[in-house]
Amino acid sequence: MSAEKDSALAQVRETQDVVDAISRELSSIPGVDSRRIVVGTGSENQPANIEQVIADKITRARALVEQSDSTIRERQQRITALLGENDSLKTEANKFRESIETMLGMIDKQRAELERLTARVVELESAQEQLKRENSELSDTVGALRARENAVYVAVGTESELLRAGVVVRAGGANIGLWRPGQTLVPAKNPPRNAFRPLDMSQVREIDLPDAAVYRIVSNHNPEFLSRARGEMVRGSLEIRDVERFWEAGRFLILVRAD
Repeated sequence: MSAEKDSALAQVRETQDVVDAISRELSSIPGVDSRRIVVGTGSENQPANIEQVIADKITRARALVEQSDSTIRERQQRITALLGENDSLKTEANKFRESIETMLGMIDKQRAELERLTARVVELESAQEQLKRENSELSDTVGALRARENAVYVAVGTESELLRAGVVVRAGGANIGLWRPGQTLVPAKNPPRNAFRPLDMSQVREIDLPDAAVYRIVSNHNPEFLSRARGEMVRGSLEIRDVERFWEAGRFLILVRAD
């Protein structure tokens, strides 16, 4: 009888070891306690692939739970076979069966906990992907706003080219029939955007001019903020010394060939 009792007790102890192993597997999942699971917090203590680590551990724990469930039920049958026919050990048998039932209940709780953790991981991964998308959209928006804020436009050409493109118009002068001497070129009020070359004022400080010719600034930009200029005249290239103050006058710079 003692041998039968010892054998049954060994079955119970082995069953308890299995339950403890599952508990250890669950407790080893990073960021997990009895209430919550944390994914993607950016903690320096977490590995870079923390989501995959958690998923792998949950998978292993689930496999252990399912395997242990059938193993424990087999041990329950062995204990019944060992002690069930022995009247003197019925009390012990009942205690062992109760212990096994308790452990099976723990297995069910662990199975439920795994389902909860799995659902939580999916939920947090989805939230993390949504956050990545929102951050990407925000970054794109900020980039677009910065590009628009820094956008400036340059038109360079001969007088006839700029007049034909609608960038400048003639203004002023005396009115002598069809002849109006003393007219000057001034920027058009609503010049077509496609007649200008777009630039990023935060990136461009020097603008090359065609044919190394002399050009005159027609727009209201102050040549004092250029490095090499003789009044409104510029040759070869336009070098901007003070970007912010130069572009304060407007975003549309117009230069007409002077010769």
